[in-house]
Amino acid sequence: MLVFIKKKKYEILFVIIISAICSLASYYFGALSYHYKIFPFNSKTKQIEQKTNYIETAKNDLIIQEFNLPVYLKYGAIDKIDKYIIYVDNNAKIYLFDLEKKLFKKISSSALNNNKNLFIQKYEEELGTVRLRNLFGVRDIFVGKFKGDTKLILSSLDYNKVDDCYSLSLFKINLESINADLSKEKWSKIFTSEPCINVDITPNELFAAGSSGGRIFQLDEENLLLTIGDFYSDGVNGPNLSQSIDNDYGKIFKVNIFTNEKKIFSLGHRNPQGLFITSEKKIFSTEHGPEGGDELNLIYEGNNYGWPFQSFGTDYNSKIWPLNKINRKKLFNYPLFSWGPALGISNLIIYSSDYFFEWKKNIIISSLLGQKLIRLEYDYEKNKIIYIENIDVKNRIRDIIELDDGRIALLTDELDANAFENVPKLLIIEKNL
Repeated sequence: MLVFIKKKKYEILFVIIISAICSLASYYFGALSYHYKIFPFNSKTKQIEQKTNYIETAKNDLIIQEFNLPVYLKYGAIDKIDKYIIYVDNNAKIYLFDLEKKLFKKISSSALNNNKNLFIQKYEEELGTVRLRNLFGVRDIFVGKFKGDTKLILSSLDYNKVDDCYSLSLFKINLESINADLSKEKWSKIFTSEPCINVDITPNELFAAGSSGGRIFQLDEENLLLTIGDFYSDGVNGPNLSQSIDNDYGKIFKVNIFTNEKKIFSLGHRNPQGLFITSEKKIFSTEHGPEGGDELNLIYEGNNYGWPFQSFGTDYNSKIWPLNKINRKKLFNYPLFSWGPALGISNLIIYSSDYFFEWKKNIIISSLLGQKLIRLEYDYEKNKIIYIENIDVKNRIRDIIELDDGRIALLTDELDANAFENVPKLLIIEKNL
């Protein structure tokens, strides 16, 4: 009888402790969700409390308005359409941000058939659920008119369950009206990188999706360019994919969105994170290098940009890149500029408005690790950088676009550590008059 009573006391004590832990966790998550305006406190349409910062630069004084995103996810991308910013999150959910009302609104849309959940179920025990949810998903979006019709183009990782491998794919959907119900519109796949690759292609970094590329930009009425990273298959950590034309990795592709025809546009890339095409058809790309080797490149069709045989960077925790031939002779295209360590380059724009004084035709590059914008004055005749300004914004910047009125919008990305202190945001940069 005494043994039974003691056992019962321990069971009650255990239940009390578990209940207390659950209550505390629920309160903590709820308080953080409310404070940062993340789920479930962001309904379909909600006014977002904003935070304002001020920055002085060489030519302009700036106001930066910060708005927490309606979901708490890494990656995703932004573009502009009418008076809205369109934000597509890592899971391909579509949101509109009204620039006048400062509202986020969720748009009903069909699910993207990239088999993300199946991939997570297959590998979550081995690779970790959080890591997979963060890395597997949408890389970029582009909204544009192709033959008179507005299309939303999206790049995403894509899992092939039958062959147990993954690729980078392009999907499109019609966007006849920005406020339309898109749930009846099905995503159509227009490109899939080949061959489909396995998670262990890089044994030291299983599922190396952080080097996937995926940036999109319209080339003409029928075609776009798509960047594809090497997935760390660089001749050191895995097979050298970038220098072989027998696969699609480490390349920039030209893709016809109507016929699905594809063509290698350039090769020898590591992880091209940014892409911009001017009205004069100059093509600029930013690229993650190894340690201290991030690049800005001027892209020409048919050219080779050297990776993994040419880089100004080094291997992580080393002072060399073991395959580097850069000190012998110029075998490949050199970058317009290459940075030292601690930048983490992301996307770029060529600024076209008169809104910001003396920024017109400047190259503006965003960064993740560096948490800054880099403004470059560029000599278009001699194809050279003549001035650099660093603008500290104290946020990891995943994406950058120029709005129709000349303001600049940034998409930020959470840090892996102290994540609740770095909630992903939409930043709007304006003049401080």
